[in-house]
Amino acid sequence: MKTLLKIIGLVLIINYSMLFASDGLKQEKTDAAKEKSPALWNAQRFALIHTENLQQKPDLKSSEFEKKKSGVKAAFLSAFIPGAGEAYAGSYWKAALFAALEIGFWTANAVYNNKGDKEDQKMKQFGDRHWDERVYWSYVYKVALREGKWNGPELNGYEDSQGRFVIDEKYYNQDLISQLYEMQDDLGFTHSLPMTKTQQYYEMIYKYLHQFGVGWDDVASTYGDPYFYENPANLGKLTPNINLYRTMRNKSNEYYDMATTMVSLVLANHLLSAFDAAWTVKKYNIRLSQAVRLQPDSWSTRPMVTYGLSIQW
Repeated sequence: MKTLLKIIGLVLIINYSMLFASDGLKQEKTDAAKEKSPALWNAQRFALIHTENLQQKPDLKSSEFEKKKSGVKAAFLSAFIPGAGEAYAGSYWKAALFAALEIGFWTANAVYNNKGDKEDQKMKQFGDRHWDERVYWSYVYKVALREGKWNGPELNGYEDSQGRFVIDEKYYNQDLISQLYEMQDDLGFTHSLPMTKTQQYYEMIYKYLHQFGVGWDDVASTYGDPYFYENPANLGKLTPNINLYRTMRNKSNEYYDMATTMVSLVLANHLLSAFDAAWTVKKYNIRLSQAVRLQPDSWSTRPMVTYGLSIQW
């Protein structure tokens, strides 16, 4: 009986020992799993996040580059249309300023050209009324006849109210004018009156009075001699009509000069806008340069994803 009890006790001891050993082994496995599981999970999670972030990285880079502007492009835009480059750079008030200047300069150019045209037309009409081309060609004929350089038949004419010789209507034609035109150089005249009424035509008749002064209709009534301007000493003395004509001519030229100045300002506006656009883009690009980056890092031996933001002012 005692022997049986000993055997039973021994079996129980062995079973309990095996049970405790099994429990200890399970506990060790559980502890090992607890130690290894978080690291394994974090590594897998990091790999997944890192892969996703690498795929998104070009988009972040492209969003950065989209904010940058091209100075060359801005300059060309403003060189073509002032203010366009500034608008491209986001400086809308300067874009409006350069555009307004462009519109203003071209408007002023049109206004001054229109004023010049009107004054010029007014001047020409005045010249046609008070300067007689037929009297001038008659004067050329008289000078040629006086100096013995006239080879054709003598032409009849009459004396007008100013005491000037005028070729009779029946002789006065285009062929005669062409013949007299060719003689101007032979007679020692310093200028040749154009055959058509060009701008040069209307400029000569008041600038070179020693040659064309006889054509004005108030020379004799003002100074008592229709050939008053043949004397170089008298060239500074203008009749009322000549003086008024010169005033209109100068006024017309002033308007045209202002119109030309407006064109120069337009060109300057294009250049200034181009330089300003490039400078504005440069300032835009260096004012805020930002870069967002994703990169793997570790903290306490555990891998993780870090985000960095770099800002430069």
